Amino acid sequence: MEGVEKGLDGAMQHGPTKGGFKATMFIFGMTGLENIGFVANMVSMVLYFLLQMHYNLADSATTLTNFMGSTFLLTIVGGFIADTYLSGLTTVLVAISLLPFKLTGMISGRQLHA
Repeated sequence: MEGVEKGLDGAMQHGPTKGGFKATMFIFGMTGLENIGFVANMVSMVLYFLLQMHYNLADSATTLTNFMGSTFLLTIVGGFIADTYLSGLTTVLVAISLLPFKLTGMISGRQLHA
């Protein structure tokens, strides 16, 4: 798709245009698929808390809400730290090293709940 755009020097340039209807539909489609996968994971986690960890339905939903909220909050904190103080690789390595502690916390929380 050819179009006319203004270049850096102010002159008109001919070349391919960016974006358009196809790109927008692709982004909307991928966003829809991502949301479907996200909801499926949430349902699976509620069922896991309900059937495997033997929480009641309200506790399962509350636990999932707390887990998702802390996960999203930590991504904001991690992004701030990565942009301000560390490189991206260092941030990923720190997050991976903290993962066993988070999983241990979930397991010990289950043991205290039982």
